[in-house]
Amino acid sequence: MHPQVKQPKPGTCPTCKMDLVPVSEDGAAAPAQPKAASAKVYDVACGCSIPAVGHCGEYAKIDGAFVEITDHGLGSMPFCGKSGLRAKIDGQIEGGKLKAKSVELVE
Repeated sequence: MHPQVKQPKPGTCPTCKMDLVPVSEDGAAAPAQPKAASAKVYDVACGCSIPAVGHCGEYAKIDGAFVEITDHGLGSMPFCGKSGLRAKIDGQIEGGKLKAKSVELVE
C-alpha cells in the first residue's frame, strides 16, 4: 500500500498498479468490494496449456491475463489439456481469482 498516493478519481496506484481504495473523511480506508465479473464470455483454458501457469486448473482470460476460476461448484470442468475454448461465466474477482457462480461453455 502507498498511502501517500492520492487521486481525485478511481484508478490504479502508479507505484504498484493495485486498485486505489477510497478513503473516508476520517482517513480510514473504505472496505474493499469484490469486483464483479457479471456473466460475460471469456477465453478459457486449462492451466497446463498456458506456459506461465504450467499445471492443470481452469483459467479465464480477463483484461489480457489468465485468472484462475474457483468455487464454481460444478465439479471438474472439461478444460483439461485444452485451449481455444470460450465460456460464459457469472462471478466476481476475489483475491486475484474468479469466484464463479456458473460456467457454461459456448461455441
